Parts: sequence; C-alpha cells; structure tokens
Amino acid sequence: MPRGVSLGGREEVLLAYQVLARRWRPLRFEEVVGQEHVTRTLSNAIRTGRLAHGFLFCGPRGVGKTTTARILAKALSCERAEDGPVADPCNECAACREITDGIHLDVLEIDGASNRGIDEIRDLRENVRYAPSGGRAKVYIIDEVHMLTKEAFNALLKTLEEPPPSVYFVFATTEVQKVPATIRSRCQRFDFHRIPSELIAKTLEGLAGKEGIELESDANAELARQADGGLRDAQSLLDQAAAVGEGKVTLETVRSLLGEAEEETTLAIVEAVANGDAGAALLRLQELLDRGIDPGRIALSLTQSLRDLLVARAAPDAAVRLGVKADLVEPYRRAASGLTEAKITALLALASRTVSDLRRSARPRLTLEVALARMGRLEDPGDLAEIAARLEALGDRLKTGAGEGEGDDRSGPPAERPAPTPPEPPCEDEGPTLGSAPRERRGRPPSGRSLPSGSPGDSGRTPPPDDAGPRAKSTPAGSAEVTRLWGELLGRVGGRKRMLGSFLEHGAPLAVDGESLSAVFDNDYYEGMVKRRENLTLIQEELATLAGRPLEFHVKVGRKPGETGPGSRRARSGETGSSELRPAAGRSPRSPDLLAENPGLKRVIHDLGGRLLPGGDPASGG
Repeated sequence: MPRGVSLGGREEVLLAYQVLARRWRPLRFEEVVGQEHVTRTLSNAIRTGRLAHGFLFCGPRGVGKTTTARILAKALSCERAEDGPVADPCNECAACREITDGIHLDVLEIDGASNRGIDEIRDLRENVRYAPSGGRAKVYIIDEVHMLTKEAFNALLKTLEEPPPSVYFVFATTEVQKVPATIRSRCQRFDFHRIPSELIAKTLEGLAGKEGIELESDANAELARQADGGLRDAQSLLDQAAAVGEGKVTLETVRSLLGEAEEETTLAIVEAVANGDAGAALLRLQELLDRGIDPGRIALSLTQSLRDLLVARAAPDAAVRLGVKADLVEPYRRAASGLTEAKITALLALASRTVSDLRRSARPRLTLEVALARMGRLEDPGDLAEIAARLEALGDRLKTGAGEGEGDDRSGPPAERPAPTPPEPPCEDEGPTLGSAPRERRGRPPSGRSLPSGSPGDSGRTPPPDDAGPRAKSTPAGSAEVTRLWGELLGRVGGRKRMLGSFLEHGAPLAVDGESLSAVFDNDYYEGMVKRRENLTLIQEELATLAGRPLEFHVKVGRKPGETGPGSRRARSGETGSSELRPAAGRSPRSPDLLAENPGLKRVIHDLGGRLLPGGDPASGG
C-alpha cells in the first residue's frame, strides 16, 4: 500500500517497502558513521580546492564506501554551488535528488563484476570525451573494481592518469590487494575501517526510535556484535528482527533469528572441555543440536567464548572494553582462573581449525563431536621457557650419552635411561648378511658417547653377570624370549595399525624386565611417532595380551644392539677380520664404504630384504 514518509526534508512516495539501510542512507558527509578520517579529508580538499580526479575507496562491506562516493558526486554537482564543488550539498536541488535516486545522467554507477571486460572500458573511454549533459562534473563510480580483467585495467590507465576536465573516477573495492599497483598509484586511496560495536549500537538505537521499533539493549548489543563492523549488516538484521518480533526486538528473537546459542551454554561447554570432561560437553552440544542450531554456528560461538575467556584471563580489568558482555565478565573470570593462557590459546586454535573443517565435512556433527573430545584430552602446553629448558637438557644428555650408565642418578622416565646389554656375538661361520650382528668387538665406544657399566671394555671381554647394573634381572636383547616377544608384537600391532607396525620395524628391542619392554630407534622421527599417546596405548595393550601381565613400553633414540661403531657397518657390507678398511678384489684401496656413507641406501636395502653384493669400483660403475 503506498504511503508517504519524510526523509531529511524531502517527500517520497514508496510504492513498496524500502529497507532501513536504503531509507536511512546518509545524505551528507557528517552523517557517515565511523569514517571521520575519510569525510574530513574530502571536505577539506573540497574547501581548499585540492580535490583529486581519482579516488580508491577500500574496506570491508557495509561501512559506507558507495555512500561516500555518492555524497562526493553531490558535492561536485550541487546546483546551489556558485564557485565549484561544495563540502555540504543541499540535497534539495534537482541534481542532488537525482543522484540520491540513482538516475542522474552524469553520475554513472558501474558494477565491476558484470562490466569487467575490455569492451566495457572502451565504451567508457569513448563516453569520457563528451562534456557533462547537465551538471558541472561527470562522475564514474565503479563498485568492486578489483573484478575488472587485467586488460580492462590496462585500457583504463591513460584515461585515469589524464582524464578530461570535470571528469572524476571513484573506485570502491573490498579486496584492494587485487587492484594493480598502476591503478593504485593514480588514485588517492582512502581506507574505510570497521565500525566499532558501540557506535553501531548507538546508531541502531536512534534508528529504532525513528521507526517506532522497541529494541532491548541486550538485543541491540547482540545485533551490533553480529554485524562485525558493518553498519549495513546491522540495519538489515534489525529490519528482519523487527519483522519477526512484530515491532519488538528481544535477545531471544535475535538468537532464534540467527540460530545462535546462549553464551551461558557455550561457556559451559568450554568449561567442560577445559576440565577434561568431554562427556558433559557432548551432552550440552546435544541440547543445542536438538534445538536445530547448525554445527557451524555452534563452532563459531565456541570460538567467540574461548576468545572472551582469553580476554578475561589476560586482561580482566579491560574485558568489557574488549567486547565481553558486562554481565558475563565475572563468569568468564571464574572459568579462566584455573587455566593458563597457553591452554586457552591451544583450545582456541583447535576450535578455529574446527570451523574450517566443518565447511568441508560431509558429517559436520561428527566433526564437531570429535573436536570436543580432542579438546577434552588436550593437555596444558605449559610455559615455553620450561619446555625450551627441558629440550635443551635433553639435547645435552643425547650429546654426552648421559643416562645410559648405571651411575647416572638423574630423575626421568625409564624410557630415557634403559640399561642396554651387549648383544650376543654371532657365530664365526655365519656369512655377512644385511642386518646381521657385527663380528668385531670394538675396543672403545663411538665418539662423544660413553659405554655403560656392563658393556665390553677395551679388553674385548664380556664382564661377569654380576656387573650388569641395576637391571641385572632383565632379559637382554638377542635372547630367545625377547626375539619371540618382539616378533609377535610386530605382527599384532601391524595387524591393528599397519603404519605403526612399519614404524616399529625400524626399532630393535633392548631388554625385558618384570615391568617393561625397552626398545631403541636410530631415527628420532620413528621414535617420536611411536611415542604418541594413542600409539603407546595400543602397543601396551598388545604387550599385556602377549605377556599375560601389564608391561610398559619405553623407547629411546640411539644405536641398535650390534650397531655401536663404524666396524658394524663394514661387517654388514661384507668385510670381516681387521678393523682397518681393506679393499676388495678389483676395488681401489680408497673406495668408500657405501652403506656407511649412504644411510638412505642402507635403509632401502634393509626394507626390501636385500643385501649388498661384492662388485667393482663404484667410481667406475662396476
């Protein structure tokens, strides 16, 4: 039904409903909300006669870029101006009213997304040469200018640099990084900022009063927060909420409209996962899903709650200023009191990654439930300085070989200081095969590492069993029991988790005592993969099944039994006897040890079950 309204002194007949964002669009520079740095600069440039011919307005959506461009066009075309542009257009003359209605012949608003080709820019260049039809200036407003093609930008360069008199270009874009530098350098750039939530709420309050809408303060704050700095988005949400609530907008109306969960519920989920109670978190999640709330919206609400929790933990006195609701500051403070900033940050990172995963997930509910379960198991990362110190200490121990001897009294998990026992010597008549135990006994340990008590010394003799150290009752590596247990463990673990079984194949058992099985890996990658919590749990389950009693599984990085020095590599490559490198028949005395110098080749041959055969000189390709 047609009805008349008065907007800023002008009468308009609306044949259909006009949304609030259009009905209350700013008509003057001073009415633009939250962009004073832009409007003040343009007003001063007009007053001083220093107005450029090209402008680039960039910023997020709904912050006033196109509105400011229209006001600038009015300032250039207002009929009441006597000496050129005016900073305060009248909005009453025919030119101002036509620009407001978008029907002025000399002010052309072009959509860059649908007019992006070189043909459209050629037409623009032809039309630019003609004088304005009625006003003093011709203004081209190109919205989403970043959508133009490279060829279109290139065709516009010359015209933009040297336009005819009284021709002005205003480019608006949300992705200024896609605009070529050659275009940016020919324009004056104005960056439009996101509008603060407080300013949006104040604007909505005044707008609701003019429209006769009953707007609650909590609902107003929620609308401003959901707008994310865009006034147009806030006006559209208010328009929709007023229609749902029949002129009354409450917080419940806004939440049902947006499909949002209450902050109290999301905070309860956050507290549950922070305390390791994934079950309680899943029950709360089920309540939200039963109400039809989308999992993606729930994940976004969780990230917002975790963000507010981090603010309450890091800056409790400035929480309200940083966006936390005043009535929720105290609950957030209580929830954050038992958590560290590192723990909250880790939870927030996992929740943010879940938001991205949900966009690609075919089963969003399952993805969200798994994320909550992982968040419930997430451990506190701890202080970075403490972690760095522990890593440094571990590095020192690895360099010096500390923890391998029985005299080491450092505290630490058994996995870091097992007592390795010497391997059984191979039979003298066994041929050299890849992966076999070394034939030679070295008289000294590898450089930078000390032999533990009970290992062979310079004399080459095996010490008596009484000197075996604190694990004298353990079963050493190479024994039938350890070999059988290790082989069965590889088979059972590989049957349940093939990748983990392949990781274990790169290790070797050290010893079995009454409480644990120790293993060694020559690569920290495989050691790290095996030490993952879920992998250790699986291995220990299989160990308990095989041994008939609970057994812990400890791992470390080091040389496998039988690989204590360079001599073992020579033995594995087929050289026996003296510890000196002896040339094979037909091979140069200075030929390198292939397996010693090529650990990658060694690993490939080992994985394929092969061995290195005697051959000619590698340098000659024999």
